Amino acid sequence: MASIRDTLTKLLAKESPSAIQGTPLGNAYPKLAQPEPGLEAPMLSPDDLIGTGIGKAALVGGAKALPMLAGVLAPSKYVGKTLQGLPELINMGGGKLEKFGTDQRLVDIAKQHAADMGIPYTEQSAYAAVDPERAKRLAYAFELMKNEPGNPMVKKSYEALTDQTMKQYEALKKAGYKFDFMPNGKDIYGNPRNAINDIVTDKHLSVFPTESGFGGTRANQALAENPLLQSIGESWNGQPVLANDVFRAVHDVMGHAKHGVGFRAAGEENAYQAHRRLFTPEAIPALTSETRGQNSWVNFGPLAKLNKNASPGTTQYAEQKSGLLPEWAWLEGIVK
Repeated sequence: MASIRDTLTKLLAKESPSAIQGTPLGNAYPKLAQPEPGLEAPMLSPDDLIGTGIGKAALVGGAKALPMLAGVLAPSKYVGKTLQGLPELINMGGGKLEKFGTDQRLVDIAKQHAADMGIPYTEQSAYAAVDPERAKRLAYAFELMKNEPGNPMVKKSYEALTDQTMKQYEALKKAGYKFDFMPNGKDIYGNPRNAINDIVTDKHLSVFPTESGFGGTRANQALAENPLLQSIGESWNGQPVLANDVFRAVHDVMGHAKHGVGFRAAGEENAYQAHRRLFTPEAIPALTSETRGQNSWVNFGPLAKLNKNASPGTTQYAEQKSGLLPEWAWLEGIVK
């Protein structure tokens, strides 16, 4: 199988090297902007890229889209080591490709915060593949999980999750990151990966208020019971901020933006893998319920087929519950 670099080299050899010089693609792969003398330049179609890290789906606009790559990586001095196996080039629609990767600034914040909190920290090095069978077991376990906010073990884990999330939030604010709610409840991003763009380029993120995002038939009951529903004493856009608002925002930064992972099944699994490294063993069970458990239900549960191509607005989300999954749910499949 051809490597991503080899495939890109052959593809770009068809273009004038000057077409990509000074672009994010040219900056990311400077040697590709100056193809080696005598390099063969076969005619390639999107089908030629099946099985590579780019893949057919990333080239809806055809090979000519590559020199127009917008790119969202942080300035070069902040770009960290990309996760091994990460799908870097993403189709943002209309043949527009963008390159995602690690923001070293967020890695450094994570490392320092973990050290301050006394949390042993090992940075994720590889992109985690989704195990469909485990994901289905997770979805089923979440379906069976009881809503037990008064259970002492549940309460203890959720309190740890809330407390440690707030400390991460303060660390991000100290580093210059700003948060608010979507204006008038309207999605300003369209493609959810544009939220990563906002974080990386402007240290800013807008999120939907908790009240608009809790799912399931018992949403109102969950709102009254969930330990994450306490106010933090701050306002965004004039609206009170709840601990759950902060958790979702911090998770998007330290889970998704840190390594540039997406919001479908594989991206959510990797966001969980990245973010869990900032929590103590006490908090990880609650984190697993709120992320890995819920996302597995969305992507591999009873409504998986409906959700597969749904937009964020039409996705059927998991019922909001405060409970703990079986221990295997946070022990299996953790990458180094």
